[in-house]
Formats: sequence, structure tokens, C-alpha cells
Amino acid sequence: MPDAHTIPDIAVDRHGVVDFLRGTLAEAEAMPRARLHRRHAQPSGLPLELWFDSAVQADLYTPRLAECAPVPGSAATRVYILDSMGQLPTWTDEAFEAPAFHALLREAGLRAAYPHQQQVWQVLDMQAGVGVHLARSIEDLPLWHAGSPLRQHLHWLLQARGKRIAHAATLGAAGRGILLFGSGGAGKSGTTLAGVAAGLQTVGDDYVALGGAAQAVATPLYRIFKQDRRGLARVGGLQAKTADMPENWMRKVEFDPTLFFPDCFVEEMEIRAIVLPRIARAESSRFVAIPGGEAMRSLIPTNLMQFPGEADDGMAYYANLLRRLPAYRLELSSDAAECGAAFRSFIAGL
Repeated sequence: MPDAHTIPDIAVDRHGVVDFLRGTLAEAEAMPRARLHRRHAQPSGLPLELWFDSAVQADLYTPRLAECAPVPGSAATRVYILDSMGQLPTWTDEAFEAPAFHALLREAGLRAAYPHQQQVWQVLDMQAGVGVHLARSIEDLPLWHAGSPLRQHLHWLLQARGKRIAHAATLGAAGRGILLFGSGGAGKSGTTLAGVAAGLQTVGDDYVALGGAAQAVATPLYRIFKQDRRGLARVGGLQAKTADMPENWMRKVEFDPTLFFPDCFVEEMEIRAIVLPRIARAESSRFVAIPGGEAMRSLIPTNLMQFPGEADDGMAYYANLLRRLPAYRLELSSDAAECGAAFRSFIAGL
């Protein structure tokens, strides 16, 4: 890849984007390995060979990716995470909208994110098993990026295997459990934290991989929880244990939950019910059966609009899921221990 000072400030449009992205992949493959930092990860069993241009980013991202047994027969995908490249070509063809952009790239055998963030490019050649995440600087990355690194590439790799990323949390025991949907602030992370503190298990509190035909199965992508100080204070002793940890852009602490609950992460969970948590500050937590349509309306904003313009069968997938699984609204109390006991009782009855 050229040094930052040699990359011209040029425009890219529909006529040159395929050549630019193919050139980007080739240049990444040709980079001297001595300049890069190699890591490995297997989120949801997808073997990844990661090459970073920043040791700091390598040490930040890699521990956040879950480690699962590899999917049988899966070859490793090489992904180059280059976050300090200086001035990059700028997308100037706004009239060529996202659906047409994705169709053009698919025809060329590539997957790429429509450039909603200028100076950030993400591309994957599925057949070659090579991807690039390219940014002018770390400051150009979306604020949420470090909390769910490589989400775009994981989306493409899962989609090729008939799976999908779900913006959801999970809780369970003995291999079965619940999928919690809801927008930010609904209580997914707090519910998950209260559950693992009560001895339950999880495959994630924010993004998970979903697959399975007759039965939905969730597998982990990230091994990280995000919780604000008030939520941490509701779990005995956790506030003091996390006091020295920094807060992210949403004023939440990001931490590996296995530091405090060593056996809380599992490699897969059979989903038996859909749950929509709601912070109600009730005297006791309560599960209320709801129609599938209400659950669908809740999950649409954060699960069917994650990757704008891409062809997606998400509506059909979730409609089928909700036909097969019961759905509940969960009215949460303010007592984390009480919530945890309620979750254990509910999941035991699934």
C-alpha cells in the first residue's frame, strides 16, 4: 500500500470503483509483512488472519473478537486493518445510490460497503478470501467501531454461510435460551449482565450470529459487554472492580465479562423465545406474552437497516423466526438480583 504522503487526493465514481478496490486488495497483499502486526481470531467459528498497521489497534480489537471452534472445512480469511493511511480517494458519485453500487460490486465478485463514511473503505473478495478495512486515520472511524470491530466483514462472511448478524443479546442455560431485541437503552445489556451475575450464560450482549434451519442457533461474535456506571452498581461488587476502566463515547464501560464471570460465555445457544426488555422499574420482573408483529416492529430498526442498500432476506428470516418462537415483553425491575432470579426461572421453563 502506498505511503500516506504518496496517495493523491482523487475522486472515485461508478466507473473507477471496481479498479480502485481491486487495486486496494492487491496492494494490501503486497505490503511488507514486517510493517504489519499479525493476529488470529475465530468469531462464530470463522477463521480470520488479521494484519494491522497499528499494534495499538491489534491489541484493542483482537481480544474483543470471540474465539470459537472453527467451522469444519473453513479456510482462513485474510483481513488487512489499515487505519493510518493518510488521504484516500473520495467517493463523489452520490447519484449512484447504494443498491446500484452493491449490484455493480457483486457482478465483479466483490463485496464493499457503500461509502457513507468518507475516507473509510471496506471491501472483501470472497473467492480469494481477502478483505481490507482502509481508513485515512483512526479519527475517521465511526465512534461505535471499536465496540464491534470488523462487523461489516463478519456480515459478509456469515451471509455467505446462510447466517446473519443480529443486533440482539442472549441469555440461557444448558444450551438453550432467549434472544433479546430492542433499541439502544431498552435494557439488553443490563438484562444480560444481571443474568450472567445470576449464573446464566450468554453468547453476547449486543451483536450475535444467528443461523439454523429448523431451530435458531446463536453463536458469539464479540466477547465484550458494554454497561454504564449505574448499571454496574446494580451488580454486587462490580462497580468497584471496574472503577479504573475507561468509559467509551456513550459513557459505558467496555469489559470482558469472563474476567468477573469466568464461565458465562458459551459457543452456541439454541434460541427458544424472543424477549423485548423494557426498563419499567417494576416491583418485580414480569414476562408478558405478545404477538409476533409487536416483536417484529421492535427489531426492524436495528436489524433490517444495518447495511443500507444491500440485498437482504431479513424480513423473511425474522418473520419465519417469529412464527416458530413465542415472543414476550419483559418488564424489568430495578433490582438486578431479582431480575436474575426471574430470568433463571423463565429460561428453566423453556
